[in-house]
Amino acid sequence: MDKKFEPLFEKVTLPNKVELRNRFVLAPLTHVSSNDDGTISDVEINYMEQRSKDVGLAVSAASNVTDLGKAFPGQPSVAHDSDLDGLKRLAEAMKKNGAKAIVQIHHGGAQSLPYLTPNGDVAAPSPITLQSFDEKEEHHAREITHEEIEQTITAFGEATRRVIEAGFDGVEIHGANHYLIQQFVSPYYNRRDDEWGENRLKFPIKVVDEVVNTVNAYADEKFIVGYRFSPEEAETP
Repeated sequence: MDKKFEPLFEKVTLPNKVELRNRFVLAPLTHVSSNDDGTISDVEINYMEQRSKDVGLAVSAASNVTDLGKAFPGQPSVAHDSDLDGLKRLAEAMKKNGAKAIVQIHHGGAQSLPYLTPNGDVAAPSPITLQSFDEKEEHHAREITHEEIEQTITAFGEATRRVIEAGFDGVEIHGANHYLIQQFVSPYYNRRDDEWGENRLKFPIKVVDEVVNTVNAYADEKFIVGYRFSPEEAETP
């Protein structure tokens, strides 16, 4: 092996002292393979087990924390306690060969798909019309209410609790790629004139606080918390 690749196979220690066996990471793949209700499928178990086999850290597909936030067909759910049985099987499969298993917790916001959400409802920081994922036509997203914002923050915490109960090693907060958390940060998606628009970092910080507080209550110091950023976006402003 070329010596320049040797560091990829070295162990790495995270800030919370958890050791990864190498520096390879399985990225969260949109596999569209979960059951229609968001529970984990047998196909998904096999797929994730194979791809987690040799990496140090494996991240699941983006998993919706509320039914309103579902953005892909076949997207896994962490929105209900009824999802736990499948999540436990997924954790076991991803960890089987020594990888640390992470669930990416996610809300589609404006990118959620009306044909997958309750009553075709889609909510975003501000009203917007757009085309998402496998859609042939544009759909409209309404402005999310203050009460729904608070409920969504709580939902990220409840999703984290389920991830802990299922036996995973951590969560990655999906704050990127034009989904709800980044939409709140974005001046393009967030044109609100209330507290959630005047301080566009308020929502992501509240989500992080909720997740960390949940981890402190239900897990130990070895539970991993990550946050995915997008460095830029194409829209103006």
